[in-house]
Amino acid sequence: NLSNDQIKLLAQQFSEFLKVKSVDH
Repeated sequence: NLSNDQIKLLAQQFSEFLKVKSVDH
């Protein structure tokens, strides 16, 4: 099971990834 902290960290990384993708696009 993922802890809330791990989920938050993954969400942050994912949002950063989306930002980079949108800027790159």
